[in-house]
Amino acid sequence: MKRVLWTLAGTAVMLLCTIGILIYSNSHIHSVMGGSLTQAEKTPQPTPEVTQPPLRIAVLSQSEQFTDGALSGAWDGVEIFEATSIQEVNGADAALLYMPDIALLDTVTVPNVLYSDAFVVALDRNLISVSQDQVVTAAWQALYEYPTHDAPVRLLTLTEASSVGEGVYADWLQAGKLMDKGLYTDGIKGAQSWTEETLDGIVPGLLDTIYAENPEYAKAAYAALKKANRNDSVEVICAGLTPQIMECMIEDHWLMGAAVGYNEHAGGALAADMAQELFEKGSVTKRDFAPQVVHSQDVLALYQSGVTDPYEIINRLHQQQD
Repeated sequence: MKRVLWTLAGTAVMLLCTIGILIYSNSHIHSVMGGSLTQAEKTPQPTPEVTQPPLRIAVLSQSEQFTDGALSGAWDGVEIFEATSIQEVNGADAALLYMPDIALLDTVTVPNVLYSDAFVVALDRNLISVSQDQVVTAAWQALYEYPTHDAPVRLLTLTEASSVGEGVYADWLQAGKLMDKGLYTDGIKGAQSWTEETLDGIVPGLLDTIYAENPEYAKAAYAALKKANRNDSVEVICAGLTPQIMECMIEDHWLMGAAVGYNEHAGGALAADMAQELFEKGSVTKRDFAPQVVHSQDVLALYQSGVTDPYEIINRLHQQQD
């Protein structure tokens, strides 16, 4: 009997020891796991990067081509958008402005790049300088260098009174560069009627070219030449570059020989480049923007290759010249 009791007692002790060991083990495991979680919770997490909002540059322009050129000039971290009011402009970080109405410039409160006539705006910085006088001077030079001309150039001239073109005409006539065949300056008679009557009095072969100070004069001279149906090589040189003049070149590249004017799409792209420099350096210097000379044979070649939009033709020719 005693042996049985001792056996039961020993078994009970062994059972209690086993239970104790299990309890200790579970407690230790829980403690270790709990400690690991606590340590993980205390591990520093990386700080998320803060994304800076893009710079916003507004374009306020009276030229669709300038706007398109400016919008194409965005760089990393910058949003260029078309604005429709001064309020939108002043809510941006900077502005690209094509503003013939310079009175509005006083209402712009953000840094800006301005595309305008240098004679209208007295600014030394942040200005793309354009001038109709530059266009006229370049057109006279294009006329003198036209491939089929020899000095003196036998010339019909349609010019605006008291313009820089009238001055070039007088100077070159005196210097022997020109042979005058007729001068029209804002006469009472319409430009086309005057050109038609004057052409009737000039024997074919004794006239080289017609200079037109603006696109309206150029279209009038072009129409008069078509009506005259002359068999000599006489073309119009125009101080002005418009889609209508381009269409005349495509229709008859012999009669509308060349035109000079500003590529406003390229002007908008230049304004965007200057804005980038403005942000990087704090200021930019004034840029003189040269007029573009377009010859009719180049226009016709692009048109025949499938490029039919006049502005796209101008842009392609500008890229070729660069």
